[in-house]
Amino acid sequence: VEEALKNKIKKFIFISTENALREDLRDAYASSKREAESVVASFPGSLIFRPCFVYGDGDTHGLGRLVDLVKKYPVLPRFGQLHSQIQPLFIDDMVTYLIRALEMDLKGTYLLGGGEKIGLNDFMQKVAQILGKKRFFLTIPYSVLSWIAAMGDAIMPSAGWGQVQLKNIYFSRTYSIEETVKAFGFTPRTVDEGLRKWLKRS
Repeated sequence: VEEALKNKIKKFIFISTENALREDLRDAYASSKREAESVVASFPGSLIFRPCFVYGDGDTHGLGRLVDLVKKYPVLPRFGQLHSQIQPLFIDDMVTYLIRALEMDLKGTYLLGGGEKIGLNDFMQKVAQILGKKRFFLTIPYSVLSWIAAMGDAIMPSAGWGQVQLKNIYFSRTYSIEETVKAFGFTPRTVDEGLRKWLKRS
């Protein structure tokens, strides 16, 4: 931001995360994004994006990991007692928002979410349906998943599965995207539309 101001840059676009809205998440990722947002907001005319789960080409850890599981294994875990939903955003739609951000004279903070709200269990079932694969889903109780997450933090903290990730899944939120759709003149795809396009070319 300091260099941009010094060099009289006119537009500053920052990619944050929906987790910046989650006061219950105090991990390094969410906290550092909040801090960065406060710095970027000091730049006149800055534009901050808070994307939800982004999926598609190149995704190897988030929803992409679940897609890989559905592709490879006949028996899959199902999150027990899961009632929360997410708003996954297809990568092509993320790119569209970025292009329009460059082309349009917009500033402020916008949440980027997909055109549909869905639970992770339903997401995996939809992937199996689109791929035409029969899969058996074995429900894992939350208590067991919580124990595994605790072990993950203690034994392999770099594995990407711990209590923070578990909390993010079970206490995720959904948001209205009407303001973003109106400002950018673009409605993102549904999960079904995004998955069909991605899986067709992958």
